[in-house]
Amino acid sequence: MSQNVGSMDVVSQGDDVSFTSEQHSPRTPRSVRFDEDESRAETAGYSPVEIGDEGTSTTVGYSTQFEIGEEGTSTTLDDSRHTGKKTDAPYESLRRTKSVMLKFFPKMEPVPLDAFVALTILSLIPSIAYLALFTAMGVGSTTFYFLSTNYKQYASDIAYSLAIVLFLLYISDSSEWSSKCGSITRNISYTIFTLGIVLLVFFVSSDYPYGPVCVYAVFIPLWLILNKMVLLPKLDVRIFIGWLSGPFLLTAFFVMISWVTWVFLDVENRWTDITRLHAAEESACVPNFEDLDHCRATPDSDDVCFTVDINEDKILYDEGCAESCTQVYDDCLNSFILWVGPMLVAATLFFLSFMCTFMRAESENGVATFGKIWLFLLFIMWVSASLAGAGRGVTPALAALTLAGFVGTTVFFAVSFSREDRKAKRKIVWSKVTADYGGWLDVFRGLVVLTCTPVILVYFAFSVVNQAVRKMRLPFSMPISDSPGPNGIIESEDFVTKKTRKHIDVFKSWDRVKVSTNAIYWGLAFMTLQVIVSQFTLLLLSWLIDTTANYSLMVTTSILFGVGLVLFLLPPVPGVPIYLTMGIVIPAIARDTFGWTLSIAYCTAVSIVLKLFACALQQKAIGQTLSNSVSVRQLVGINTKIIKAMRVILEEKGMSIAKVTILVGGPDWPTSVLCGILRLDLLPILFGTLPVVFLIFPTVLTGTFTYMASLQIDGSPEFGWAGVAATLAATLTAGVQAGSMVIAAYYLDQTASQRGQEIDKIPIDEEVRVSEARAEAMNEKYAEITQWPVVPPWAKGLLYSSVALMVTSFYMVNLFQAECFTEYELTDTIEEDLDGDWTNLVLPLGRVALLLFAIALTLFFVFKKWATHKAAMLLDQMEQLTDEDIAHNTSSMHVSP
Repeated sequence: MSQNVGSMDVVSQGDDVSFTSEQHSPRTPRSVRFDEDESRAETAGYSPVEIGDEGTSTTVGYSTQFEIGEEGTSTTLDDSRHTGKKTDAPYESLRRTKSVMLKFFPKMEPVPLDAFVALTILSLIPSIAYLALFTAMGVGSTTFYFLSTNYKQYASDIAYSLAIVLFLLYISDSSEWSSKCGSITRNISYTIFTLGIVLLVFFVSSDYPYGPVCVYAVFIPLWLILNKMVLLPKLDVRIFIGWLSGPFLLTAFFVMISWVTWVFLDVENRWTDITRLHAAEESACVPNFEDLDHCRATPDSDDVCFTVDINEDKILYDEGCAESCTQVYDDCLNSFILWVGPMLVAATLFFLSFMCTFMRAESENGVATFGKIWLFLLFIMWVSASLAGAGRGVTPALAALTLAGFVGTTVFFAVSFSREDRKAKRKIVWSKVTADYGGWLDVFRGLVVLTCTPVILVYFAFSVVNQAVRKMRLPFSMPISDSPGPNGIIESEDFVTKKTRKHIDVFKSWDRVKVSTNAIYWGLAFMTLQVIVSQFTLLLLSWLIDTTANYSLMVTTSILFGVGLVLFLLPPVPGVPIYLTMGIVIPAIARDTFGWTLSIAYCTAVSIVLKLFACALQQKAIGQTLSNSVSVRQLVGINTKIIKAMRVILEEKGMSIAKVTILVGGPDWPTSVLCGILRLDLLPILFGTLPVVFLIFPTVLTGTFTYMASLQIDGSPEFGWAGVAATLAATLTAGVQAGSMVIAAYYLDQTASQRGQEIDKIPIDEEVRVSEARAEAMNEKYAEITQWPVVPPWAKGLLYSSVALMVTSFYMVNLFQAECFTEYELTDTIEEDLDGDWTNLVLPLGRVALLLFAIALTLFFVFKKWATHKAAMLLDQMEQLTDEDIAHNTSSMHVSP
């Protein structure tokens, strides 16, 4: 079979395809062998080979070997894993680079030229409208000022009205109206509700300036679908959505190029302090005089004590007005959103372009790749915003933009599939989630219970009202049955709707003790991070800085070294918080003597010495000395396959990459203690641990930059860049930490799979095995006695009360943080800022939240103690019966027949 592909002739013979270029002799074939598994070929990065005319081509396979040249002397342009022939490195490198670069762009469907042009123009219309009305390229400042001064006061009325409309639509079962009149009424109601949401977003745009771009992200899919219904009513919706990928991408490039050109056309279009303050004034930003009351023009005025002269490019200060007074607009995000608005539009179009690709081609790898790209772009935008001085409000802005992009994608999904198809898709997705992550579902359910309980209670209340309306059997409400359902409950006699009853039945099918336990553990984790780490650790660090300020550097170093060493010897404590603390405290003391650079170097050196000394103690004092202790060996996990694989690597002679990654990326405590149990030589182990400097250095930088960011001169930051630098250093720290752990896990997995026989020869620690067997039996009995039907009512009350109190304290701390804790900075002191009493950090509402948190943990502890005691009793009874059976059988064997 022969067909023409561009300028090449393709000849197919069985599974082989050869083709010749018009420029080459027929004796110089280029042979291609195909992988029949299409998804595997695409995953491997191989390119499809297509046959046919342009626009109607057919993919005949995926090349796994591509040879160019004379027969017998050809060069293979493929990975050497698939062929024994020598790989041409430059071509291979180029192909791989191209493959990686193409991942940053969506795969576009072939589109007729006229349709491509029309869709691009349709995409440009709302984009240009947004640029003209809501960005600095147009009249954005005027728009924001007009909305803020004329309509902001109506926002609360619209919000209340929308809430009432939503409530009425829900209790009247508007989604089930099937008659022609009902459908029209429902569509009109939904339209009015949607327009109300849009108006509300516009009216509060001075407080939430990222609202309009979120409306744009949702509107553009609706706009294009409406145009499709008018212009291309017969075209399949999914084909149409696939066509949109290219026009979206082209429009994104057009918007981005237009913005960059606009920025460089005039110096006034660039982002500077002058343009930032001018845009803040023009867009009616409300100045924040908290802690800056002296920056008012007059004591009773809400005007600032300075004016911005955009023409002269300078700021004019009134008499007595400090330069730091420009900070009154630091919380104003309007100006930055106005300036960066075109880039947000381009990012939205880029997002939708990828999503259109995924709507037509289900590729998990592609979705995962795009997720990483999108997170990377969000991070770049956040860093840029922070460097530009607008970092305080940009995080919720980017989160809202991402959410709006997903809502826009949902519009495409909703019109692409029927209701039955969507249900089927949800079932498929849920089945896959259950198959892949079934063991983690109870953990996730616990998180849902903690974070969504108030929302669930509101939904439950709405359902009760909805059911009451249905019982009235009004014409517009959904009819209810008087017959018993599958669960034996008569719908007309139930107090909640049929759907809510199904949700309740699903909840009852959960392992409620396990889910509630996970909810409490989630609450403990969140409260630890929000209170202990965020608040009290800051208090402790400020106390350390203040206390050690009068000490010499050597005394301070000795104190931190001793405290860090004690923490290192505790199994749960990792090294990163210790390095971070030293990075904050030591440079704060040493900067006057050594300067910042040498202080950081000194702190890094001390941290390395601390790490090595702690490893030596863990290995010699704990691992080697207590190697006969069953509990220590069990805590290390001596019988687990992963520790056996680690043992095989650590016992190797010399210093391999695998060994170094284990020593650096492995958990601090079990790794060093295992070295002691194995009685390995100390010096080689310490030498292999030295690359930990690549983790310690960015962690120390994170701490130092965090401290530098808190320093101020006359109310202004002494190092304005330090906050962003701290974030970047923290990101680098997280990357190095995660990377070292991933590489260590890789080598452990490779060892476990490739050296299985060697691992199997390692004898089982019988003492540990017996202890682990009893612990496993104990867990089984615990699961048995905590099955919900057999849990006594008082224990159920304890557990539910614990969950309720945990949820309450969680919401109090997160929603009312300013009312719970005094605002406290790293450079503050207890004496001056807390009136000499550290407990003043916690305000009355915070004390109530912490009390509820403590009661929740106490109730859970009582429940846990009861369940553990009950499980231990059952286990003892079972073991006693087993011993009696053994004794009986033994005595029976001695009885003569």
